[in-house]
Amino acid sequence: RGSLKVDRWWNNPILGLPLQMGNIILGMECDVKLIPTGFNIGGAVCLGKTEQRKTKTQPFITYIRVSATSLADNYIIVVIPEVTIGGIVNTVTGYFPALKDVGALTPKKLAESGIRVSFSISFVKQKLAFESSDVVIPVGAILQ
Repeated sequence: RGSLKVDRWWNNPILGLPLQMGNIILGMECDVKLIPTGFNIGGAVCLGKTEQRKTKTQPFITYIRVSATSLADNYIIVVIPEVTIGGIVNTVTGYFPALKDVGALTPKKLAESGIRVSFSISFVKQKLAFESSDVVIPVGAILQ
């Protein structure tokens, strides 16, 4: 079993868009004959300016591990932090000033509406340790 873990963040990695990516895992496990028997993949993405990620914005995270040889090690976690319509509009208009009127025209109640979703499945408690923060995957199937 082997994996590559990148324990850092890249700011604006795609064409200068307001996006940061980090805490990436990519791995594979093989049996003695080098036949693949499992994999793990995942990462975190943060929408907005770098300062927001460092101070208050929680990233979107997704991590998946599938193993045919160790079923207890399998897991999936997806977390969509609280996102508001106003936050999205402010981020977009910050990078595209021509759209600044969209923020002013967005009704306050709509701008403050948001969503947060967390979903995970694991047979045992898992912990993915990163320098910036750990990701804990609880036991069971959980939807919040």
